Amino acid sequence: MLRGIKMAIEKPKVILTGFMDEGTRHRNKKDILEQMMLLQALGLSYYTPRALSIHGRDEKNVADLTDSEVTTLVDIHKEYGAKVSSLGTGIGKTKLNDENDGSTNKYEAPEKTKERISRAVEIADKVDTKLLRCFSFYPPKDSDLKRYIGQAVERLAPLVEICEKGRKIYGLEVESNLTGHDAASIMEIYRQINKPATLGIVYDGANLVVQRIDINAVEEFELMMPGLTWMHIKDYRMGAPVCEGGHVPEDMLKHFVPADVGRVNHHAIFEKIKGELPKYVAALSVLGVPGFFLDLEPHLKGGGQFGGYSGPDGMFVALTALRRVLDDVGITYQMRSYDTLVCGR
Repeated sequence: MLRGIKMAIEKPKVILTGFMDEGTRHRNKKDILEQMMLLQALGLSYYTPRALSIHGRDEKNVADLTDSEVTTLVDIHKEYGAKVSSLGTGIGKTKLNDENDGSTNKYEAPEKTKERISRAVEIADKVDTKLLRCFSFYPPKDSDLKRYIGQAVERLAPLVEICEKGRKIYGLEVESNLTGHDAASIMEIYRQINKPATLGIVYDGANLVVQRIDINAVEEFELMMPGLTWMHIKDYRMGAPVCEGGHVPEDMLKHFVPADVGRVNHHAIFEKIKGELPKYVAALSVLGVPGFFLDLEPHLKGGGQFGGYSGPDGMFVALTALRRVLDDVGITYQMRSYDTLVCGR
């Protein structure tokens, strides 16, 4: 009984959030009101907006919204008691070089990318978040990705400077086929840019284990901890096909599972970070970030290069699994409570 009381009053160590565009009724219809209702039903206050359609209009990435659409989005957030953990931009998921490498990846001129990050900073201000989820650019397909770290740093440094001026954090997500595809490459980029208050690392264990059978996601996590800012939560099924090095075919990525099973071993990862969480939370607080976010991006019904799908039921299953792991490890977490209900009074 006393233990239950202690747990009830203990300050949560992490904040649960997620990509609600994965949980709409239909895979290709990202209505924002559906996303908001799912957010409430799951008991979450925070989410990461990525793909969304406002009042039936064409689906857009959040970083491409007009001023009018952003104003409408802010009003919707107030109505549903929603808060934004990070902006799910696709910035940095374009080619480093304007050349035909046999991939379907698009090239975007550096000046255009600067315009897009500047716009993302503006939108982040309006929706009240400090965090931008971004990427590290695609080297030519089937190339030695590590050879392009210097070139990626040249492309990323001006973007990080724009975030620094706007008091935002460029969250660099680890992902296959990008320059920052594993712990060694992404931490080398982090060290070379050397702006720890503005460039943050976003860990995603499933994005690592799909690359090779011998990747140890826990060891990769430990290497990334010095730059860690928040985490994406998804896992990959034991025994499912993975790449054996080199380019990872996007259509292969169909075997994602909840965080309590799979190859990543989230139990071990949370044990590694459990004792360090107060330090992370304190450092994030100085930067204006409300806490350490665990961002659900489960892909339980299929993955993809620019997003996945889980459905409403899949998001519930993924959240339940994550909470089970956190409970097992003894990490408390923030969700909605009676005090946060939107009562309209």
